[in-house]
Amino acid sequence: MTDACVGDSVAAVSLAHSCAGNDTGAIQFAAAVGRPAIVVLGPRPPLEHDPEHMHLLQAAQLSDIPPAEVEARLLA
Repeated sequence: MTDACVGDSVAAVSLAHSCAGNDTGAIQFAAAVGRPAIVVLGPRPPLEHDPEHMHLLQAAQLSDIPPAEVEARLLA
């Protein structure tokens, strides 16, 4: 969705079963509309603005987080 406005992006994310990604607007939109969201991060402390119901998967390196673990958490 490269040419979408913010409202279109929020609408699209609201139709998703769940959302996984890095700390971007789409993840924040998913949390705002109540979609399950998994944030995959390298090393960093949790931030004050991280939504409370957003799940963080964190590792020393992103490659240490297997895709199967992300999928399992989304489907749980």
